[in-house]
Amino acid sequence: MFNCTADVKEFLLKEGTDPRYGARHLKRAIERHLVFPLANLVATAQVKLGDFVRVDMASENQMIFVKEAENAMAPVLLERYGAAAANMPAVRAARTAVNGRRDLGASPIAESK
Repeated sequence: MFNCTADVKEFLLKEGTDPRYGARHLKRAIERHLVFPLANLVATAQVKLGDFVRVDMASENQMIFVKEAENAMAPVLLERYGAAAANMPAVRAARTAVNGRRDLGASPIAESK
């Protein structure tokens, strides 16, 4: 899940519109500046299912992607997909953190004595 600031939206509109052709290039601008970088973050495991990413402008022509929260979508996935989502590692880790216990199959955590 991601959120774009107003500056990012303005940048994408500026990059994707042309006085002669209108917004025909908007799709390509969104893919080039937003979709491809997000896909790269997912492919390199820097962002996982359920993470919340904020997209902002670093400079006039450069966007930055900031991971705001991990496993932010876990409750929604559990509500929507039930048992099937419960077996996803991200959901399992979030549920473990919330419940303060380790589920079967979850990675071990240090026990405090």
